[in-house]
Amino acid sequence: ILTEQSRKFNSEEYDKLEEQVLKHNTTIATLNGEIRGLNSLINKNKENIRLLEKEVSELNELAKNLEKMEKIVSLLEDLKIHLTKYKSEIIRIGMEDVEEICSELYSQFTKGKYTVKIESEEGRKGLEKVKIKIIHNGLTHGIDYLSGGERVLLGLCFRLALALHRVENMSL
Repeated sequence: ILTEQSRKFNSEEYDKLEEQVLKHNTTIATLNGEIRGLNSLINKNKENIRLLEKEVSELNELAKNLEKMEKIVSLLEDLKIHLTKYKSEIIRIGMEDVEEICSELYSQFTKGKYTVKIESEEGRKGLEKVKIKIIHNGLTHGIDYLSGGERVLLGLCFRLALALHRVENMSL
């Protein structure tokens, strides 16, 4: 039996097969190394995906906050418009009162010769600009119509009217 098996055994063929097994073992070892490398990349990618999902979540939260802030800004802009209108109305009403007081004072000091008309208009940067006009014999004139002393008197009457108006409207 042994001789029969020895005849069947071919050492060259055995060597070839052994060489193929070694090549396959090397290939398997290389592939196992590549698999470990790929698994490492997969794990890194999973971690990157997790981090990116977290960033997306944070960005979505920031987007929601931005929408809220935009709504607040819009409401504040509307409020600013309303407050500006309210301020303009308060100034207009106040100027009517100041005009009445100033005109009465100036008329008393000039023995009825002049009355005062105060006009307000929007100036630079949205601030109120006041122009004082003089009415003499039914005609409206600018303050250049007055003499120097009359202008000084008008300035004093205007300042006094502002102060009186403020005192009348102070809440204690």
